[in-house]
Amino acid sequence: MAYTNIDIEIGFDDFVDMRIAKEFSVRLKEIRVKKHITQTKLAKMIGKTGSVIGKFERGESIPKFSTVCKIAHVLQVPLSYFSCFDDYDSVITEEDHDWVLLKQYLSELNEIDKGKLVEIARILAK
Repeated sequence: MAYTNIDIEIGFDDFVDMRIAKEFSVRLKEIRVKKHITQTKLAKMIGKTGSVIGKFERGESIPKFSTVCKIAHVLQVPLSYFSCFDDYDSVITEEDHDWVLLKQYLSELNEIDKGKLVEIARILAK
């Protein structure tokens, strides 16, 4: 049996759509966490369910434009913040990004490990 190489054609518009969707999911989670808003709370604020916000953040679902507008309004960021064509350093600094990642990692730890990490931080701060 001969190997057949099958190319999947992705047009420029599809590529741009995928990149925008990925960037949206990353930026949504970053800004939501930075503003200390849970998925459930954000969902209520825009008339959706928490599971929908999770799907947006994982890139499993792409919101309608009207939903993106609501999210931008609630999170107090310009609509362009969610595009991959906007430099958003003025909204989230690299330091903020580090805190977002740290909070994400902490949220994934159990209570015992969180306690150990806090103790390590106290020792390092001395």
